[in-house]
Amino acid sequence: MIGIDTSILLRLWLNDDPAQNRRIDTLLSTHGGMPGSLLVTDVVLAEAVWTLKSAFEQDQHAQSLAVRSLLEETALMFEDRETVAAALSLFETGSRGFADCLIVAKHAQRGCDFTATFDRGMRKLPGVKARRLASAKGATQSLRRRPSYAATPRPCDPMRRCRRCRFSE
Repeated sequence: MIGIDTSILLRLWLNDDPAQNRRIDTLLSTHGGMPGSLLVTDVVLAEAVWTLKSAFEQDQHAQSLAVRSLLEETALMFEDRETVAAALSLFETGSRGFADCLIVAKHAQRGCDFTATFDRGMRKLPGVKARRLASAKGATQSLRRRPSYAATPRPCDPMRRCRRCRFSE
C-alpha cells in the first residue's frame, strides 16, 4: 500500500502540471492496479478539499465532484469509505466546509450522541450542538479548563537583574 499526499490529489484533480501528471500516471499504473492499494487519509482529503476552495477558488460543486471521483476509484482506500461518503452527502446538502462534514460523519460513525462545538455555523449540520459549557453555580463541567501555557512566565534572563527570582549578575 502507498500513502497519497494532498499534493498528489490536487495535481490529479486540477491536471495543471503536465510533468507532475505524468509522474502521477506512472505511480497509478505501477501501484494502483490492486483495489485499495493507495491510501487517502481523512486529513489528506480534508486538506485537499480545503485547498481546492481556498487556493484554487473551486466552488462547492467542483469540490463535490473531486471527492466523488475519488470514491469511485477502487484503487483508493480510505480510513472509512462509508464515512467519507456520508460526509460528502452532508457537504452536498449543507453550507459548511467538507472538513466540518467529515468531523460530524466520523463522530456519528463512532456512535457519538452529538458533536459539541463553539462553531455556530456547524449547528446547521445534523447531530451538532453549538455549546456554551456550563458555568453556573453547581453545574459540573465535563471539560475542565487547562492551564494556559502562553501565560507561563518565561525563564529569567541571567544577564539582567530579575525582580521575580531576585537573580542578579
